[in-house]
Amino acid sequence: MSPKHNILPLCDKHYFQMAPASIKTKDSSWPVYGCTVDKCPRHYDVMAGYFDVMEGKTLADKYGKHPCCRDGMALHVESYDSQRKEETWRCPESNCKVKVRLSTSLPEFLLVS
Repeated sequence: MSPKHNILPLCDKHYFQMAPASIKTKDSSWPVYGCTVDKCPRHYDVMAGYFDVMEGKTLADKYGKHPCCRDGMALHVESYDSQRKEETWRCPESNCKVKVRLSTSLPEFLLVS
């Protein structure tokens, strides 16, 4: 089973493309995306956002969901610019054009000289 949306999310930790996956419970399976980096526990769902699965348990991540301002769906990392240290997050809904750019660099006042 694969997710319904035609998206190619990147892992929010490694910036590698995630692959369709599923999380199985005893009664059903839940279509998600999983990180393709060896042993990375990160997963993404269009409603839940990013989260970890460890030892068969789903662990919520309070920073893993950035809701879309138009429809509430969880934005995903669409691209990462390593030169600018900037993530581009977008809504998984095909008709929605919401995109957000977030810097991953530390502010200058936090840098130790």
